[in-house]
Amino acid sequence: MTAVRGPIVAARVLNILGILGVAAVLGASLYYQFVEHDSPCKLCQLQRVCMIGVTLGAVLNLTLGMRVRHYAVSIMFAVSGALAAFRHILINACPVPGEPSGFGPAIAGLHTYTWAFTVFGVAIFASAAMLMWSAALDDSDPGCLDGRHWTKPAAIVAVVLVLLICVVMTISSFGIAATAGH
Repeated sequence: MTAVRGPIVAARVLNILGILGVAAVLGASLYYQFVEHDSPCKLCQLQRVCMIGVTLGAVLNLTLGMRVRHYAVSIMFAVSGALAAFRHILINACPVPGEPSGFGPAIAGLHTYTWAFTVFGVAIFASAAMLMWSAALDDSDPGCLDGRHWTKPAAIVAVVLVLLICVVMTISSFGIAATAGH
């Protein structure tokens, strides 16, 4: 087993924290969907898919090693999600006279699509900052699932959490036929 350099370990921890942060946001969206019965619109669903895409770059970093192209995946999904969230903000910015501005739940005074825009902005900034930190990029890094390292269990939990959220989101979007005849 080869020794893992300090910057790589720090980058792994930051990727794990990023995955867990996005998973918390997606978990909150699922709470509002299933507990508060606030079904997501198409733009909300698109933003959720883009958040999963943001975590994909971090998952690739953890499983295959820290690479520039993995951060690029996160940035591409974050930009796409930010555009969808910005469109959502614009739709609700100028409501019909007499109707309240905004739609859906407001958390700390901001609607969920505004928070999504903020999350995507943070993801873009964090990914760009990691790209600037060249010590955390290493083409010889095999990823933390290769060999024994203390970041391996946390990485596995983060990846499984994202996969579980994907399954729940897919089932809630398309549903499962209740009868065998469908």
